[in-house]
Amino acid sequence: EVFEECIGTISYAKDIFDACVRNNIKNIVYTSSIAVYGNYSQEPFVETQRCDPINVYGIGKLASEKMARYYHEQFGLNVKSLRVSPGFGARKNVVRPFLKMLEENCLKREPVTIFGTGETAQDYVYVRDVCQGIVLALKHPDDFGEFNIGIGRLVSINELANAYCAGFENSAGIVNVKEGKELKIHCSLSIEKARNAWGYEPKYTLVEACKEMYEIYKKGAV
Repeated sequence: EVFEECIGTISYAKDIFDACVRNNIKNIVYTSSIAVYGNYSQEPFVETQRCDPINVYGIGKLASEKMARYYHEQFGLNVKSLRVSPGFGARKNVVRPFLKMLEENCLKREPVTIFGTGETAQDYVYVRDVCQGIVLALKHPDDFGEFNIGIGRLVSINELANAYCAGFENSAGIVNVKEGKELKIHCSLSIEKARNAWGYEPKYTLVEACKEMYEIYKKGAV
């Protein structure tokens, strides 16, 4: 089933690129992922480094990027492959378990539980900043290739949890449980290429993003 999902991702990208060729659409944005890099030791990740994905999802995204380059060379499609870091924002069904716990506990005014030291860190980006990157990419029809879209720095689990508590006005705060298993992850994206090419710059701090999310949930807009 997992491999079928990977094949489906590649097939879907091919169908879109074929349709663009038939309809003479040259300006295309493809949402790729930080997962294409895998656990490669260089950090922050830059677009020119080696990619070594460690899961089927990353393999599918990388294969679609390669296909995008093929369609550029063969048919002149200017595909911008945006390597997006883990995103967060207000939505009905939160997929990532940690983000789901943050939202649910903060909305219930319950303590946020963090296993270990909470120093595990990666690049988290607010969905509105992802949208900004997509719009900027579309405004540069002659560009093609791979571009990182993220916050551009490491965000620890503790920092993100504190931002949620502040933004959602959850005074219960966070509780560190030392006995739990902690994932040792440290990965972030360099956003210099998108910054230099398009002027991309994250506009939301973590707390500002969480405050906006909280207002959305209070209004029942999700």
